[in-house]
Amino acid sequence: NADGTYVVTMDGSAAAVDEEPDTLLFARTLCDFQYGTDGADLACNDDREAPEMMGMDGDLNSTIEFTATNGQTIYIFTDVYTSRGVAPWKGAYTLTISRQ
Repeated sequence: NADGTYVVTMDGSAAAVDEEPDTLLFARTLCDFQYGTDGADLACNDDREAPEMMGMDGDLNSTIEFTATNGQTIYIFTDVYTSRGVAPWKGAYTLTISRQ
């Protein structure tokens, strides 16, 4: 049985860039919004620990937690920003999914 609470973390610190990437992570029950968006968003996180506006101290990796039921389809979306303005961002990251 796959019912339970899931925790998803995204860690971009292994990327070969000049700075730690600022990750974004979210989970939805829909990928295509042609049928509406009611109840589609399960969880979203931009930073585990909000950085100071100028000093950028903090944890720029992301963690989300949501409840899912057996047979339910969950879509996990990731994104990354760096202040270098390079698009698209390329690099290694670790995505970890665990059931609590």
